[in-house]
Amino acid sequence: MGKIEELEQELADLRRQVADIQYGLDHAQDTVRELKATIINEANRNSIPAQQPVYNQTYAQPGYSNQAKPAYAPTYQPAWQQQPVNQQQTANPQPQVNQQAVEQQQPLNQQVGSAIPNIAPQPQRTYQQGAQPTYQPGYPPTYRPGSKPHAGSINESWIGKHLMGVFASILIFIALILFSSLIIPYLGTTFKIVFMFGVSIALTAFSYIMHKKKPENTFYTALLACGFGCCYLSVLVTRIYFKAFNDLVMYVLLLIWTAVVLFIPGKGEKLSQAIGNAGFVIAVGLSAGLKDANLLLPMLGYILISAAAHQFAFWHNKIQRNIQIIVNMVVVLVFSLIIMGSLGKTPQAAITFAIIMAFSALIYIFLLFAGTISFEKSSYYYAPMAAFLILIAHIGFGISMPQKAFVTVVVLILITIVGEIALIINLNKENDQVPVLFSVGWISFSMLITEMYTYVKVIELHNSGAFFIVAALIFIYGTIKEKDLFKNQALAIGISLTVLELLGKANFIFCLIAFGFAFLCFLTECFIIGKSSDRKIFTHLYSLVTLGHLSYAIFEGIFEKSGSELAQFIIIPIGIVNAVAVILKLYRDKEGNESSNIRLTLDIINGLLLVISLFNMFNLDKAPVTHALSVAFTAALAMLNVRRHLGSKSQEKLYAGIKLGVVILAALLSYDAKHYIISVVMLLFAIICIVVGFSKKFGAKELRIYGLVLSMICVAKFVMIDISYANTLGHALSFLVSGILCFGISAIYNYFEKNEY
Repeated sequence: MGKIEELEQELADLRRQVADIQYGLDHAQDTVRELKATIINEANRNSIPAQQPVYNQTYAQPGYSNQAKPAYAPTYQPAWQQQPVNQQQTANPQPQVNQQAVEQQQPLNQQVGSAIPNIAPQPQRTYQQGAQPTYQPGYPPTYRPGSKPHAGSINESWIGKHLMGVFASILIFIALILFSSLIIPYLGTTFKIVFMFGVSIALTAFSYIMHKKKPENTFYTALLACGFGCCYLSVLVTRIYFKAFNDLVMYVLLLIWTAVVLFIPGKGEKLSQAIGNAGFVIAVGLSAGLKDANLLLPMLGYILISAAAHQFAFWHNKIQRNIQIIVNMVVVLVFSLIIMGSLGKTPQAAITFAIIMAFSALIYIFLLFAGTISFEKSSYYYAPMAAFLILIAHIGFGISMPQKAFVTVVVLILITIVGEIALIINLNKENDQVPVLFSVGWISFSMLITEMYTYVKVIELHNSGAFFIVAALIFIYGTIKEKDLFKNQALAIGISLTVLELLGKANFIFCLIAFGFAFLCFLTECFIIGKSSDRKIFTHLYSLVTLGHLSYAIFEGIFEKSGSELAQFIIIPIGIVNAVAVILKLYRDKEGNESSNIRLTLDIINGLLLVISLFNMFNLDKAPVTHALSVAFTAALAMLNVRRHLGSKSQEKLYAGIKLGVVILAALLSYDAKHYIISVVMLLFAIICIVVGFSKKFGAKELRIYGLVLSMICVAKFVMIDISYANTLGHALSFLVSGILCFGISAIYNYFEKNEY
C-alpha cells in the first residue's frame, strides 16, 4: 500500500505540472490572438470596417475557441486533497468525458478549471464581447520554508535579541554572586578582593571585545553593562564592607570607573550614559555617610569632574545633552542638601558652598546667554534650575557663615537682573514666543520671591519704593520698543508690591512712589499710546487703587477714631480723578471713536463711589465742614453724567431723575430736616422733572410720569403725615407753597396741552 500511495502522489504531481504547462501555453495562445486582432483592426480602420471578433463563450483558461475545444477535461485533485482510492482505479486511470458540457457548450471553467490543482494562486479571467480580460485572485498565498517572517514576528525577534540578552546577563550575575557566597567563607580578605576585581574586570574585558566584534549583538551589550556594574560594586564593597581603603581612594577609583564607562565603549552611547549616571547618583548618595569634613572638597571635585565628563561625552546629541544637564544639576542639588544637614556648619562646608555657588552662577549665565552666542534656545528652560542652585548654595553658605538678610536680597536681585537682561537680549533675536514667555514667567516669579523676602526681612528697602523704579524702567523700555510683554511684566511687579503693602501698615513714601508709577502707566496707556481699551481700563483702575492707598496713608493719623470720615476722604480723591477721566472723555480714542466698555467702567466706578458717599453722610460726626463737603461731593457725583443721561434713551433719563431724587432726599435726611420741608423740596424737584420731561431736547414721557407720581406722593404726605394744627408759621408757609406748586403743575400741563406738545 505504501508504494501505491507514492505512485498516487507522483501521478498527482505530474498532472499538476502538465496543468501548469497547459495553462502557460493557453495564455500565450490567447495573447497572440489578441495581438493579431489588434493589428487587423488597425490595418482596416481607414479602409473597410472589419467585423469585430465575437466571443460568445466564457472560459476559465484562455486559448480555447469553439473549434479547438477539448473533448474532455480531466478532473483530479492534488495528493494533499485526494481521498483514498482503490488499487484498480490507480492502476488503470481513465479520463472522464463530459459529453453534456461539450454538446451544450457550457463554459469550460467548470471543466478545465476543476482539473487544475489548487496549489498556487492562479488568476481567473473572463472574456466577454468587447471587454478586456479581468484578473481575480484565486487562492490565498502560501509561504515556503525559510521565507521572511511577516510583521507578527517582530515581537518574537525583539524578545529573542534584546530581552533574552538582558535576562542572560542577570542570570550570569546572580550565578557569580551565588558562587562567591559558597567560596567566600573559605578565602581570605585579600583573595576575596582580588578575586572580585579579577572576575569583574575579566567579564568586562571579554564582553567589551565581543561587543566591538559584534556590536549588533545585544547580548554582548547587556553583558558589558553587567561587567561595568560588577566593577562598580567591587569598589563599593571593598570600601564599605572590607574597608581596605578610605573614602578618598574610593572616589578616585569611581572617577576612573566613570572615565572607562564613558569613553571606552564609545563616546555618546546611550548605554554608557545610563550606567555612568547610575554610578554617579549612587556615589553622591554615599556622601550622606560622610563624617569627616575634610572629604567635602575631594567629594566636590569628584562631582564637578564627573559632571563635566558626562556633559562632554554626551554633548553632541540634543536629547542626551539635555538629560545630562538635568542629571548634573540634580546631583549638585542633592549633594548641597546632604552636607547642609550633616556638615553644614563647618568651614569646609562654607568653602564647598562658595564653589558650588560660583559654579552654578557660571552655568546660569551660560544657559541664559548661550542662545545669543551659538547655543540652542532650549537652554532657557534650564536657567531656573541653575538659579535655584545658586540660592540653595547661598543658603548653605549662610548656615556655615551667618550673614545679614540684606546679602540674600542682593543675591536675589542679581539673579533677577541678569535674567531680565538676558530676556531683553534674547527677545530681540528670538522669533519663537514659547521660550520667551517661559523666561518672563520664571523671572517674574523670581521678582516676586525677592519682593516677599525683602518685605519680611528688609522692610526698610521695601518701603523705600526702590522696586517701583525698576518696574518703571521696564515699563518705559517696553513702551519705547513697543513690547507689551515688558509692560505687562512691569505692571505685575507693581501690583504685587502694592498687594504686599496692603497687607501691612501703609507707608507714605511707598504709597507716593506707587501712585507715581501707576499714574505713569495710566498717562502712557490713555493719552500717549491710547490704542487698547483694556489697557486704559486696567491702568485707570490700578491708579485709583494706589491713589486710595495714598489717601489712606495721609488721613489715617488724622481720622483715627472716625472710620466714616476716613473713608470719605479716601474716596474724594478717587472720585475727582474718575470725574476728570469722564470730563476728558477717556472713553474716546485719538480718532474720536467711543469705547462702550470704558464708559461703562467709568459709570460703574462713579456709581460705587456715590453709594459709599451716601452711606457716609449718615455716619459722619456731623461736623459742619465735613458734612457739607460730603453732601457737595455726593451731589457732584450724581450730577457728573446727568447731561449724558438726559441726552440718551428714555430709560436713562428716568434713571437720572431717580438718582437725583435719592441724593436730594438723603441730603435732607442727613441734616434732620423737618418733614414738611422735605415734602416741599421734593415737590419742587417733581415740578422740575415734569418741566424737563416736556422739554423738546431732553423731554421724555417716563420722566414726566415720574415727576407727576412724585408730586402726588408729596401731596399725600402733606395730608396724611405732615398736617398739624399747631399754629406755627412754618407749617402754614409750607402748605401755602405746596398749594401754589400744585397749581403750577396744573398750569404747566395746560400750557403744553394748548401748544400741542
